[in-house]
Amino acid sequence: MKVERWPVVAGSAVLVVAVGFLACWFSGDPDLIRFAAWRCKTNTCIGLAFGGASLLLLSRGRRRLASLAASPLIVIGAATIFEYANGIDLGIDQLLARDWPFPESAVHPNRMPPHSAGSLVLLGGVLLLAPRGPRAVLASQALAIVVIVIDSAALLGTLFETSILYEPGGFIRISPYAAFAFIVIAIGAMALRPDLGVTRRLRGDSVGAILARRLMVPAIAVAVGVGWVRLLGVRARWWTSASGSAFEVIAYLMLFGVVVLMLARSLDAADARRTESEDELRKAGALTAGLARAVSVEEVARTVIELGLPALGADAGSVFLLEPKTGLLRQLAIQGYTPEQKAKYAAMEIDAATPIADAARTKELVIVATRDELLRRYPHIGDPPPAGRSWAAVPLEGRERVIGVLGLSFRAREVQPAAIGRLQHLAWQCGQALDRALLFEEIQQARDVARDANRAKDSFLAVLGHELRNPLAPITHALELMRARDPSSSRERAVIERQVQHVSHLVDDLLDVSRIAKGKVELTRETVEISEVARDAVEHVRPMLDERRHHLRMNIAPDLFVEGDRARLVQVVSNLLHNAARYTAPGGEIELTAVCSGADVVITVRDNGVGIDPALLPSLFVPFVQGERRLERATGGLGLGLSIVRDLVNLHGGEVVAHSEGEGRGATFTVRLPAVTRAPSSSTALRKAPDPPRATRRVLIVDDNEDAAELMAESLSNAGHATRVAFDGERALEVVDEFDPEFVILDIGLPRIDGYEVARRLRASDAEHQRRRVLVALTGFGQAKDVQRALDAGFDRHLVKPMPVRVALEIIATLSMPPNGAGASPA
Repeated sequence: MKVERWPVVAGSAVLVVAVGFLACWFSGDPDLIRFAAWRCKTNTCIGLAFGGASLLLLSRGRRRLASLAASPLIVIGAATIFEYANGIDLGIDQLLARDWPFPESAVHPNRMPPHSAGSLVLLGGVLLLAPRGPRAVLASQALAIVVIVIDSAALLGTLFETSILYEPGGFIRISPYAAFAFIVIAIGAMALRPDLGVTRRLRGDSVGAILARRLMVPAIAVAVGVGWVRLLGVRARWWTSASGSAFEVIAYLMLFGVVVLMLARSLDAADARRTESEDELRKAGALTAGLARAVSVEEVARTVIELGLPALGADAGSVFLLEPKTGLLRQLAIQGYTPEQKAKYAAMEIDAATPIADAARTKELVIVATRDELLRRYPHIGDPPPAGRSWAAVPLEGRERVIGVLGLSFRAREVQPAAIGRLQHLAWQCGQALDRALLFEEIQQARDVARDANRAKDSFLAVLGHELRNPLAPITHALELMRARDPSSSRERAVIERQVQHVSHLVDDLLDVSRIAKGKVELTRETVEISEVARDAVEHVRPMLDERRHHLRMNIAPDLFVEGDRARLVQVVSNLLHNAARYTAPGGEIELTAVCSGADVVITVRDNGVGIDPALLPSLFVPFVQGERRLERATGGLGLGLSIVRDLVNLHGGEVVAHSEGEGRGATFTVRLPAVTRAPSSSTALRKAPDPPRATRRVLIVDDNEDAAELMAESLSNAGHATRVAFDGERALEVVDEFDPEFVILDIGLPRIDGYEVARRLRASDAEHQRRRVLVALTGFGQAKDVQRALDAGFDRHLVKPMPVRVALEIIATLSMPPNGAGASPA
């Protein structure tokens, strides 16, 4: 019986005994009154009844009522002790009933003996202290032990007829029934708190607790039993006192030998259980560690089979995964079954008549104790399994549903209750690990989809840039030819130029965002003067400023230098100016300033345009974010310019912030970049050097866009160069043999033979003839990998369409071959 049930049993038993004796007292039957009077006085019965009731209330957690029930014990016991101590009769002894006229109770009729009075007082303290704090509980158990000692001595005195133990000083003797009841209440009260004090030490799993439990009862029983038998034999004259002592020693030796052997057996069993528990813990720990390392669903299932079966004491088992869409239980791992059984149960419906399907369907543990039960519950199971086995199917719980089932087969005839708890706990661990693996696979699949989508996006952007730039190239060349033939300005031509520039700007922004997001933008760092950056940026935006008739004020402090990529810094400032021009009504005011502030260069672009909604400011630099489009500000754009500005400024170690007082009150963008104090680098000085004199060169233009090739050739011819065109790779190689060009401007996406292959063949020819032509890749693909691939194929430069004629002329001038034909390395 569990220790927690002792208070209930003890309280109930004492209450029944006390009420029974009280019924005898109040029955009016002389024989029953005489029976009760010899064994339990009325006040003793009342005290025992209250004590049993208090114990029952404490076992139910009713502390206040229990304390009220325990108080009469102290009152009755203390009043009785007062009567004995002072020789005063308080009239409480025969208040409820008259005593039977025994000679020994003539002086104190119906008064309980001093033993009982003291026991009642002590038990009242025991019951009052038992439900309180740890120190009070320890005091309560100490008082209970005193009660047990007092009343045990009285019982032994009665057994061995030693009156001093049960009738001291001529007082009324204590009844063995009352003494035993007091002991029962004391033991029940000690069991109220099995987690503290003596009870805790006796009920533990340590060797000391096991020894105490095994030795206490036999030691007491042997000592009492042998002593009583010896005394009985001496009184019956079966033996003399001396031979009785010898008998007593022999009996002690024999009985204690038996006790020692029983104790040794108990300790061996306890040690075996301890070893078994340690082995179970070790296997459970190995399973937990294995599940923690497992990542995929298959790894989890394999770990469950390899480590879970030993941990659960099973010799065969299987793991099934429930597929919610199909309702199928798919076998993930199996061990201990024949190949035929593995194939037969590779998959099963959730409504199949098997323990596995039942566990998945009901979400409850299914246990089959015997083969007969298995065949009775599942008659279609197939081949009869061997006898002497039991089976279990445990649902594996996930976050929101049953995700699988663990099937187990045991050699034991029955799954023990203790094993069921361990089975459910370890199965819960397996379910959580399997659920985690499923979640990991879902995340991995989502990552793969996102990665494929990102690759598709990059590929799309590359193709989009190529396809958009291809038609821009001939338009650009046509405009330049028109300008060369007729230098006078034309409104229609100006409109076309602005729109071509706008489309080129959109394509560049779109591709820049992709490159920056992937970290593929590499800065060519040099010392850059801010005044030059501002001048180039204004030139870039000038057509839009003129179109919208904006007034631009510039205030650039001299000698402001930063370390960075000149082209990218020009892009930053031009994007800010472009943004200000777009969102400012025609004829607006725009201001560009640059000053030194501490260790930073501060560039500010301020306008008096439509302003920015405060709610939009936190997300203003996020790609594709734009303010509300109104009719008066429907100026196009993709919402990428400010995102590019932020990313490029961050790459330069700076920061950009936006400020606006609200809609209609303009906007201010401030860029802070780390300043440097050194003079401009040589690269800057080189750019300021005058252009070298140009010489006539032989140039081959290869492009499948015939308009673009012919217009580029015509533009270069007008500049004094000899040109030829080809529209595919094979024709380009033929023209090279005929024309022997010094420069080849080569498109990549050519029919028949692509530009990379043409470049490789030209380089092979150059190596054979000990020369080096200048190869320029001109393509719509402008990502970093495209540039690297072009350089690996042998190109000297990689340019994206549309390429203005002036750029082509600058390249021809700066990358010219020396007259000896030996070739020159690209600049």
